[in-house]
Amino acid sequence: MTILTHKLPSSYLNKLITETKEVLRTVIDPTNQSFSIRNYSDSIESISNVLQELGRNQLIAMINEMDIKFRNSPNRLISFYVKDNRERTIITPFGVVTYLRTIYQCRTTKKCFTYVDRKLGLPRYDKYDPCIKAMIAETHATQNSMLKTGELVGKRIFSLFSTKKERNNFNISRQTVHNVLKNITLIKPSYSEAEHTPTDIYIMADEKYVHLQGEPSQIRENGLTVNVMVKQAVIYDKRVTDGRRSSLKNRIVYSSIDGSFWTNVLDIIAQRYDFDKINNIHISGDGAKWISTSTSTIPKSTFYLDKFHYKQALRQMLLDADDRHVAESYINNNSKIEFKNITTCLLHLEHNKDRIEYAKTKLEYITNNWNAIQRSLHPDYHGCGMEGQISHNLAAPFTSRPKAYARENLRRYLTIADGTRNGVDLLNLYLDTFDLPRSNKHIEIKKEEYDFSMFEQNNRSDKSSTSNWLKGFTSQI
Repeated sequence: MTILTHKLPSSYLNKLITETKEVLRTVIDPTNQSFSIRNYSDSIESISNVLQELGRNQLIAMINEMDIKFRNSPNRLISFYVKDNRERTIITPFGVVTYLRTIYQCRTTKKCFTYVDRKLGLPRYDKYDPCIKAMIAETHATQNSMLKTGELVGKRIFSLFSTKKERNNFNISRQTVHNVLKNITLIKPSYSEAEHTPTDIYIMADEKYVHLQGEPSQIRENGLTVNVMVKQAVIYDKRVTDGRRSSLKNRIVYSSIDGSFWTNVLDIIAQRYDFDKINNIHISGDGAKWISTSTSTIPKSTFYLDKFHYKQALRQMLLDADDRHVAESYINNNSKIEFKNITTCLLHLEHNKDRIEYAKTKLEYITNNWNAIQRSLHPDYHGCGMEGQISHNLAAPFTSRPKAYARENLRRYLTIADGTRNGVDLLNLYLDTFDLPRSNKHIEIKKEEYDFSMFEQNNRSDKSSTSNWLKGFTSQI
């Protein structure tokens, strides 16, 4: 099995290759009567170890050759002195890599620089290379758990696949994950015009309250929990049903904790579609005032009350199934006066005053949204699945476990999560914008329907706050 060039001598790598050959020879041998999944897993683990070590050797060889060629180049001899040689250790997707690089000093300015670090775009002092940081950003966008993100990326650093307990020694600390996320360039999406503008556009909207931390001290002193309303809209132009499953075509998710929510939604629609060709914009939701009044901002729009919410209000108002059946028949026949009369009579039969007052609020909810309910009963209305969107997009990542967010961090996480759901390749986005503060350039992500302009980010290093990486390093020697 010849997989190495003569340029990469490594006793440890040769040892791994010998061990891998022995494992594969044992698995292949027909006289071996062991039939087990361990035959496969041991083979994968052995090959993974070779690939990891090969990657480290190849990277070190490339850096050494790069440094030697620059050191011997005519331009270097004219412009720079050789000041020192220093080792640097960084953590890469292949594991821990230590290489020797030359420190140069300018003959005229006397300033020092490291050629290979500058050539590769590696910031000073960072323990984790930009590829690891990009992996952290991409993983957290779907996990939203710094601890889980650190575990997943850490195991990948140790090996492509490993059953050794030492794989946990590379777990990345929460603080390091937080520092990486804090320095991701914020995304301001700009949506290119769709090839086809349909006559009807659909918007579903709902909200979720998320706990905040770090709010003004007088609030904390009073022991009050601070929540912020996260508003979310899902914009799409077609619903496709395949059996019992439905999918939304050309879906765009927009979340915000700031004002001008519907103005921003309108901007997205205007960028995406030819507004003159749109005849109707259907807005669905639970009847909250901020949703029902969206029609004053969104032209050509009509509000529909989600069937789930009015039926839920009906169940909470009338506990008896037969009573609900009668009351719902008046809703279906658009008989508002008769509905109010019959439900008022039924409520008079209640003896619990608190129960009566609660039921009256539900009656008021239904009557106030009567027209929106009637529109939702039209056969062409295909319903509102926003409860599922909120559960998946906001509840699961942000409120399923007891946690609180700083307001600025929450804005950042919402932006990253929305971008990922809208098709942004966060791994490439992170790498493409890594040097943005030094170049003032605009990055265009080559995606079918999107391009992105970037805001400036803070440039900070992330010295590792844990010694786990060192334990992992020694375990591989």
